[in-house]
Amino acid sequence: QKFSPKLIAGLGICNYLNHSQDINIKCIALDWQQELLDNSGVKFTFLPAKHWSARGLFDRNTTLWGAFAISTNAGHIYFAGDSAYSPHFKQAGQQFGSFMLSLIPIGAYAPRWFMQESHVNPQEAVQAHLDLNSQLSIGMHYGSFDVSDEAYQQPLIDLELAKRKYKVDNFITLEFGQDMQL
Repeated sequence: QKFSPKLIAGLGICNYLNHSQDINIKCIALDWQQELLDNSGVKFTFLPAKHWSARGLFDRNTTLWGAFAISTNAGHIYFAGDSAYSPHFKQAGQQFGSFMLSLIPIGAYAPRWFMQESHVNPQEAVQAHLDLNSQLSIGMHYGSFDVSDEAYQQPLIDLELAKRKYKVDNFITLEFGQDMQL
């Protein structure tokens, strides 16, 4: 209420927040490939991801999940959200040419038989980094909540192994609260 933020989300999320949860937040719902240009000239494009949605027991896939491309004068930023690996990463790389920065999940991937349809593992995250033609990627979606079977530090270990395998050195992680200058 103090800052009155504007939320940009997939179809159905605004209705969920403002009607089901009575939050009354400024919210703009986008479909895949839909764009929003803000007053400062930053363009947000809602992109496909491979996941699903549910807020309760009886509303599976009634809201739209996705990723974002954020286009600025300095370049494009990719925010993957939650996603399994699929051709959508390569398609985003082709659509935008390259990304100066990509935020890609690296955690919540075990056991693979269960998580592979909704979350990338670190090796797939590095492949996504390459597919996106990313100048720099930052690993996210790990270490905060215990929601899967891999050990707390395992995403970091597996990311380092994947970076060595693919000879990638421009994919990093940050400590909680750490900032960086781009």
